[in-house]
Amino acid sequence: MVENAIKHGIAKRAQGGSIRIAASRSDDRLRVSVYNDGPAVKWEKTGSGIGMSNMRTRLQSLYGDAFELSMHNQDPGGVEVTVSVPFKE
Repeated sequence: MVENAIKHGIAKRAQGGSIRIAASRSDDRLRVSVYNDGPAVKWEKTGSGIGMSNMRTRLQSLYGDAFELSMHNQDPGGVEVTVSVPFKE
């Protein structure tokens, strides 16, 4: 997620950019999100992309249907990818 945030979000910007990584636990779920302040994703051209597809496949093999994966453009700009999986100690 971080690699994609750099590669597709901020790497080509002359002024650079910011990446925010957050993790939290709520009851029996672990939620990890990565945000970059780069350009919005153009959904009609990119679909879910190879990186998201590969991540979805890996999560499916580890957690079956017990995971959530989402990617959203943010206001006023940037993109955030979030993964939620079961938390186990």
